[in-house]
Amino acid sequence: MENKRTGLKKIVGTVLILLFSMYTCRSLYLAFDKDSYSPIYAFLSLNIARLCVPIGCLFLLCERKVKQYDLVLVTLPLSYWLMQMVHSYGSYQGGGELTFLTSVIFVLLPTRVKKQIFQCVYQIIQLNNIISIILWIDFFLFNRAGFQRVLFYTQNGLETAYYYKFGIFAIYTYGDHTYRLCGIFNEPGALGTACALLFICTFSKTKWWEKLLLLTAGALTVSFAFALLILGFVAVYLCQKKPSNIIFIIGIILMFFFVLPNIDFHNNAINELVGRFAITKSGLAGDNRTNSVFDAEYAEFSNSIYYWFGMGSGAVLASGVASYKSSFMVPFGIIGTSWLLGSWLFAALKCSKQDKMCLIYVMFFFVSLYQRPYAIISIWGYIFLFGGIEWLKDSTNNILGET
Repeated sequence: MENKRTGLKKIVGTVLILLFSMYTCRSLYLAFDKDSYSPIYAFLSLNIARLCVPIGCLFLLCERKVKQYDLVLVTLPLSYWLMQMVHSYGSYQGGGELTFLTSVIFVLLPTRVKKQIFQCVYQIIQLNNIISIILWIDFFLFNRAGFQRVLFYTQNGLETAYYYKFGIFAIYTYGDHTYRLCGIFNEPGALGTACALLFICTFSKTKWWEKLLLLTAGALTVSFAFALLILGFVAVYLCQKKPSNIIFIIGIILMFFFVLPNIDFHNNAINELVGRFAITKSGLAGDNRTNSVFDAEYAEFSNSIYYWFGMGSGAVLASGVASYKSSFMVPFGIIGTSWLLGSWLFAALKCSKQDKMCLIYVMFFFVSLYQRPYAIISIWGYIFLFGGIEWLKDSTNNILGET
């Protein structure tokens, strides 16, 4: 009887790891899991996410024990869900229940399972990188043979944006003069951010070719977030290894922000990327998370009675904006934003247990929130941060060898 229970638990655990790993990729937003692109893919993607709830509950019932600290972590998804219900713009519309339930299940999972889910996500994204780089080479060598051009999921600029679609993989182009790798994700920045965070988290424990794969795929996204995170991590890593390296680092930083933006590389993609490092009157040129309409309305919001407690969940000042201001400040104000970010930071630092590499990883995860603020209200944020920390603390890990 005991052997049967152990066997069932192992099967359920394996299925759980696969489901949560695939759901993590979905929560980063896949390129073609919409009915307008592929109804079958959209159906499979949604139901894989839904299956995480019953399988997760079944596993927890088989496990029969939960750590006290994990119960404390439940306050993170619970507090955000309550904030949405109690402080909503108009009336609570629902829609976040799946994220809430899966987040609660994940934080209650044993440490070994959290690590295995993170590891599986790493392997899926590395497999995505291998296939995507091969397709990138094929795209240019064979004049786009086998690719289908479809409209990008949103249109904001003067020129039309497209995907070049190959199965579930995508290459993004704006005006057919700049090409950026997306892989399975809907935006180059999603893949770029994922590659950068995985590079930072696994840096001390991966082989050189794994690092190269993450850097290559990330570079092909031409993502400002990827470049900034990698540059920042290299600077911090070298300085903590040898403090005198700070002189060299300052020189590199000055070159990136004051020299490279003024050089014509005769390549649209490279010129666009380095141009985003330029410092303008309003800040970094690459800070494109808001627009002029939002900035004007946010200035009014900052001087209104809503500034401290926000306008409520669901409040929107301008469309096409994804920043911490639109995601947290507008709906929840200074108080709510401080609670959300502060509770996550406290939990991450507590989980890190003063491990140096964990603390560096936590720092850059929070830096990435400027570009991807939805991380702390999505399942991928829980798995990347808390799964990554638990994986990083385990000195016996071999990311491709452990099963």
